[in-house]
Amino acid sequence: SIYRGIVQRFQPRLILNMVRHREEVAEGYSLRTAVGELLAIEMDFWGAIPFDEKVREAAMLQRPFMLHKPGSRAGKALSKIVMENILDLPRLRRFLDRKKLERILSRLEVREEQINKDPIICSVRCSYWDDCEYQNGGYPCGIRNLELILKD
Repeated sequence: SIYRGIVQRFQPRLILNMVRHREEVAEGYSLRTAVGELLAIEMDFWGAIPFDEKVREAAMLQRPFMLHKPGSRAGKALSKIVMENILDLPRLRRFLDRKKLERILSRLEVREEQINKDPIICSVRCSYWDDCEYQNGGYPCGIRNLELILKD
């Protein structure tokens, strides 16, 4: 039935709020286990947001606390939860690192005699550009040439 499908796909996520003591975080793990065993529902525990007086201040001002004090303890904790669970930042970093490596390898698949004829020019199209401290656009790139020498 349609309801069985909805229940089977249901996967709640838990974020504990206003946590005062580190020991309270264990309650999130306990609740996740209990929900799994008693209700046969897999629940993700995404983390905890510590008690923060800045949240109360923001509520009194009728302002979202992330706009009122984004650098507060609660703001930092919420940002971390969003980055790790919603944006999946570690996975995104791995993907970008893999793409960067692919660009580097594709540029290295040039015959050595062609490289010796035409020096590699420092350019924004270089896969190192974002991380390069020696950006010297339009001039021969010492870093890429050094890399080829080390490769031999």
